[in-house]
Amino acid sequence: MHDEQLGDRGNLFSSVRQQEHLDEDLARVMVRLIFPTVFGAAALLGQTITVTGVATTETQAVIRYIAPNQNACTLQVSESPSLTPLVHDVDPALFPGSNVDSRVGNTSTGTERVYIVGKRDAETASDGRRYSRALQAFTQHYYQITCGGTSASGTFQTANPPLGNDYADTPPFDPAAYGNYGWPSINWSDQTVPYVDPLTGLLLKRISFSQRNPGIYAGPN
Repeated sequence: MHDEQLGDRGNLFSSVRQQEHLDEDLARVMVRLIFPTVFGAAALLGQTITVTGVATTETQAVIRYIAPNQNACTLQVSESPSLTPLVHDVDPALFPGSNVDSRVGNTSTGTERVYIVGKRDAETASDGRRYSRALQAFTQHYYQITCGGTSASGTFQTANPPLGNDYADTPPFDPAAYGNYGWPSINWSDQTVPYVDPLTGLLLKRISFSQRNPGIYAGPN
């Protein structure tokens, strides 16, 4: 009888040990399944761009976002959904490096970025001509932020200029410009070219040119 009880206890201990091994094997399998899923999800979350806010004036937009890492990101802004052509302020063909969020005027704290698009000014571009860097007022704009292989896009509309301004802004100053006025260069050969007023954001179109009135000096571009 005593030997039978010892045999039963031995079988019980053996069954318990087998069950423990099965539980350990199951735990290892679950770890293999769960850990890649968790870390994969974390990796995906770490590769996202989160836009936290967009604010606008008549001539500027402030885009706040969180980048996936501390590397510099680029920004495209256009009045067209195709993002072509780019607005002058972030066109690297005119102003090299203007599309990078580490440019002068923007701020960053780690991955938190603040990108200010648009300036109330006209500046000389790489082609030697001056371009307004202001955004057009009361206009829908499309943007895309790109950080490595990750991107985020959205839209914003600039503000409508308020009515009732009864004073004039000081004209933009450029010591290298004709008359020291920092206005955009005028394309006298193409009357269809539009211009954004750098102070108000209003769209301007030329309706006449000096050649129609002999003796009037147009001045340099």
